[in-house]
Amino acid sequence: MTDPRPEETTGSRPSRSAYMRAYRARYKATRKRVSVVLRMEDWRALRDAAVAQGKRPQVLAKSVVLDHLANRRPIHPEAARRLDEALRLLSTVANNVNQIAHRLNEDALAGRPAPDAREARALLGGIFEGLGLVRSEVASMAAKAVGGGPP
Repeated sequence: MTDPRPEETTGSRPSRSAYMRAYRARYKATRKRVSVVLRMEDWRALRDAAVAQGKRPQVLAKSVVLDHLANRRPIHPEAARRLDEALRLLSTVANNVNQIAHRLNEDALAGRPAPDAREARALLGGIFEGLGLVRSEVASMAAKAVGGGPP
């Protein structure tokens, strides 16, 4: 029986070099590095787009390729910003609905009379107006995303 090389084990754990060999073998079996040659003007366009999105060019290129393979369209940064804004508006509307429901429940438990119909209609009208703004904003962004340009 042969003794293991001294660098192969340290007590009950494998050595760093043995660990790294196993890691590299697992990595090589599950990953593939791809090299792409670009013309300088294409590289500059990729670099500029990546900088505009706050990404490295390699990260943007990988994202574009994987999105294309999955038949997804990347979201333009301005569209993402507007979608975030629409989601914040929707969150505000939902918060307002929750506050109204909370107030009505407190009033009912305390035996206070419910607000009159005009007040309830005014509150609901404001809520529906906010939801309409969110709906039109999202529809506008979706229509422009189909065109592929900024919203």
